[in-house]
Amino acid sequence: MQNIVVNTEDFEMIQSLCKQDENDDLSLKMTGIKQESYTANGQGTLGEVFLINGVYIGEIRIDSLVIIYDPGMTHSLLGMNFFKKLSNVKWDMKDQKMVLFK
Repeated sequence: MQNIVVNTEDFEMIQSLCKQDENDDLSLKMTGIKQESYTANGQGTLGEVFLINGVYIGEIRIDSLVIIYDPGMTHSLLGMNFFKKLSNVKWDMKDQKMVLFK
């Protein structure tokens, strides 16, 4: 169920964006759940689980986006479950771009 693990800087940015949303489309809800997550190198950490609705990437709206806030993380991580919400993803490492499809 894990989609994104966020560090303190990114979590504070998400909170700020939710507060600034004039249409109340973007919402952040605490679940009261703690979940262990693992990085690619196998490092495990325990974080607080939140649910975000109303995330737009271009024309693509994503709801029920699960994030795990882990203040011990130095970088935020985007998991494969996030990409499963889309029909396709093309990643071009040479041109340093990612194309997401509805």
